[in-house]
Amino acid sequence: MSVRGRVNPARTLRAVALASVALLAVAPLAAQGIRGSSVTTLRYLTLRPVGQDTVDRASVVDEGGVLMFDGQPVQCVSATECVLYRPRAEAHAALATQDISATAWGLGVQGLSATFLLRGRADVSGDVTWPTSDDAFDAILAYAQLQRSFYRVRAGRQRTLSGLGFAGYDGLEVLVEPLTRLRLTAYGGRSLARGLNEPRHEALRGIEDFVLDQNAYLFGGAIEATPRTGTTLSLRYQREIWADRVGLLSERASLDARSSLPGPFRLNGSLDYDFAFGQVGKAHLTLQSRLPEGWGWVELTGRRYVPYFELSTIWGFFSPTPYHEAELRATVAKLQSVTAWASAARRSYGDPQISVIGAPIGDTSQRYTVGARLIAGDWLATGEYRLETGFGAFLSSGDLRVRWTASDWLGIRLRGTAFQQIEQFRVGENVVVGGGLGVDVSGPWSVDLLAGADLYTQAYENRAGADWDQLRAYSVLRVPFGTDPGMGGRR
Repeated sequence: MSVRGRVNPARTLRAVALASVALLAVAPLAAQGIRGSSVTTLRYLTLRPVGQDTVDRASVVDEGGVLMFDGQPVQCVSATECVLYRPRAEAHAALATQDISATAWGLGVQGLSATFLLRGRADVSGDVTWPTSDDAFDAILAYAQLQRSFYRVRAGRQRTLSGLGFAGYDGLEVLVEPLTRLRLTAYGGRSLARGLNEPRHEALRGIEDFVLDQNAYLFGGAIEATPRTGTTLSLRYQREIWADRVGLLSERASLDARSSLPGPFRLNGSLDYDFAFGQVGKAHLTLQSRLPEGWGWVELTGRRYVPYFELSTIWGFFSPTPYHEAELRATVAKLQSVTAWASAARRSYGDPQISVIGAPIGDTSQRYTVGARLIAGDWLATGEYRLETGFGAFLSSGDLRVRWTASDWLGIRLRGTAFQQIEQFRVGENVVVGGGLGVDVSGPWSVDLLAGADLYTQAYENRAGADWDQLRAYSVLRVPFGTDPGMGGRR
């Protein structure tokens, strides 16, 4: 349910708008009720891309073994020519998306309803190509549902959300509740490419020589039990195979658990297991305890993380290095107007089993966070500072957000941020500073408008470099329609 190719912005948005009008017009005839919303989003971006350039080798100087030109490191590819990267001319881009989502009921059969979420995209203008902007239309959700007292059936385009992540498919889901505390689910159908909301044969277009049959099928099932009040267990199994059954894309299982323990304690945890690699992937276990007299709560978390990649990707041939982490977090919420929190974590990485040239690489890192939220009348302020040191990168970042409720229909938001990151995704000894202004407007008939703009600039300390300054702006208009069956027919 996706169309790729050359995008006509006006035609795309007009088609989605006409579809929404048609649905609204047909709804009173085909159903006793329909409720949904139209969300129109506009995004604007200004940045300065980086491009490759060449300089004469005679203009390059050697500074302590590092070849430099005009304060920037260069790589000399021949005796007469060297390569470096320079900022290009400023580029602009604007993208529009139109979402229409709704649920209709009363379709002539008791318990029958239909749900859909449609999205249209248009690359309005500019020099930068937005990701997926060439995909003019998506049906993200489009399924019919039949609800009975102890079972539910869904057919069409749908998705699952579990400890295994998001998974979209075109197919059938059956949920049965044979007992009050037991739910059984089975589902399956044509698999959708993750993050693209479309069949794999469309997402993988262009590599037909490497994948004989690009379609794939997803099958899964889950058991959810509540053995006692306050305790829930969920076990899920899921696999994906190529349509021609020449191989697996994935085969995984997950376990999620939540339980209230005696006293002020609560326990929750999850893990997933990858049958293809024969290993536990992501896992965490958190023990939470409420503090006496309502002061807040304390959480102790143990965590394991291994990146997951489908077997169809090149990353499936690698063995990612896992890390294990212990984190302690405390939240104080005794006062109604002030909430504060702080956390500390230590992370240890596994052996990457590679040869290291030069100084040994550390395998531990530390993370610290402190933050607070203050409510004073019509003002709400939230601030947080984060520090990360050790393996991988050094990160120091802070954010401050302030919202003023000027009236019942107007809210004004101010944002500020600053960060410095060295090594991975680095800005080196430089600091990026950003700020923004936004407004929230609540109109009649529950119409909402959010709009704002943010400006980011990089302060250079001791070297020239690429210009990472950016301007980002957005607006989101949400228009609800239909009636709520629980509101007695009121708008």
